[in-house]
Amino acid sequence: MDRALQGIFEAAFKCHQAGRLAEAEEHYRTLLRQAPHNADALHLLGLLRYQQGHAAEAEGLVAQALKVRPDAVYYENLATIQGSRGALAAVIETCRAGLGHLSSARLGSLLLDALIQVGDFHQALDLLDRLRQTEPASAERLADRALCLFRIGRPADAETAAEQALAIDPSSGNAVSVLADLASARGDHRRAVALWRQAVSGWPDWLAARINLGVSYLRLGDAQAAFDSLSSMPIPEDAGQAASLLNGRAAAFRKLGKVESARRCLQAALALSPGSAEYSANLSELWRVLDAAYALRVAGWSIASDPHGAGGHTNYGLALEEVERLGDAVASLRRAIALSPSDVEVLNNIGSPLRWLGHFHETMVTYRRVLAVDPTFAPAWYGLGTVQLTTGDLDRGWAGYDWRTRGEHITKPRPFRMPPWRGPSERGGALLVWGEQGLGDEIVYGSMLPDLERSGVRALVECDSRMIGPFSRAL
Repeated sequence: MDRALQGIFEAAFKCHQAGRLAEAEEHYRTLLRQAPHNADALHLLGLLRYQQGHAAEAEGLVAQALKVRPDAVYYENLATIQGSRGALAAVIETCRAGLGHLSSARLGSLLLDALIQVGDFHQALDLLDRLRQTEPASAERLADRALCLFRIGRPADAETAAEQALAIDPSSGNAVSVLADLASARGDHRRAVALWRQAVSGWPDWLAARINLGVSYLRLGDAQAAFDSLSSMPIPEDAGQAASLLNGRAAAFRKLGKVESARRCLQAALALSPGSAEYSANLSELWRVLDAAYALRVAGWSIASDPHGAGGHTNYGLALEEVERLGDAVASLRRAIALSPSDVEVLNNIGSPLRWLGHFHETMVTYRRVLAVDPTFAPAWYGLGTVQLTTGDLDRGWAGYDWRTRGEHITKPRPFRMPPWRGPSERGGALLVWGEQGLGDEIVYGSMLPDLERSGVRALVECDSRMIGPFSRAL
């Protein structure tokens, strides 16, 4: 660079450092008109435009600088700019390109964060293995490892990694978060509540932890505590966080039987985050309880606004199932799966209408496909178990059916301390029999109580008050 251009560059850099961005931009552009391939000027002008809120232009300028001269800092800043725009695939591509011929710890961290955000946990674990060879052990990396292990269905290894992270840094919020998720996955919601309370105590401003505490209270069955926790938080300014909080409040309202309040919260959440499949699904589910025909209309609007979104087709399919249009429901849910083939919630939904149509083999294939993605997904184990029971595969069927109280439980576990019954050969004491999934199931399965009586087993039966008369007359 000749002396005149060097003078322009130094003036631009001085203005940039002083925060006089308009002057700095003028100097950078003057220099680039005379030397359009000056990598440093392209890079710094890109950073300046990023500071001014023009991320797309900034990305193009830094990319031009990289074409002139590959530099680790250029790659790092390009990936950061792309990440701010939510372009995670571009971040991954940029980081891999940079790491292909340059050494950069920051690029490794950016790549790891992007892989975790897109849900590529196997690749993230491979990267963590490589980083472990060049970096000292840290709580942050161990917490990342714990998250990845949990997501690929290795809960024991995940718990070990999270505990190791906490041994290095007892204030590692990410490690506490993984342990809380592990507790929820195995149905230990009391433990999850304790961990999220620990997180909230240590990090009072961690909104996600406070929301998860409320959700854990819901899973524990304490809707009032969930509502108290979630309603104590002011609505944050960030639209995404505000929508998440409103969604949590809606769940608490629904558990408390305040359906109208739940509906208002969900509509407010969708106004803040109109593309959210989760909030749309929750609103559609709420409407399916109130008015299945209207739920179909709501889902139809969602498809019209985003025809390539899996959420709308999922909601539509579930509403069709509710009005017993099972074939149409399956067709709509197949479209949702085609749009989001690795989403376990989307995959799992099609199992129910397939089962009711009698397509048992395809139903089991579907549930196994879900479990291949997430071996800890309780609804799929439960669904698979019910089909296996239907087809006479009793041993495996009951094992799957036992998952109904785990994770996002299908039914609330009871706090009994007695051991499970092992059959008529077990002697001593009385057998406790209780209703689990509503009056309809009590009517159906109550027909087995006379068989139990004839076997000579002493039993104490808990049932809905409306069944006392029929059961008393039958026994």
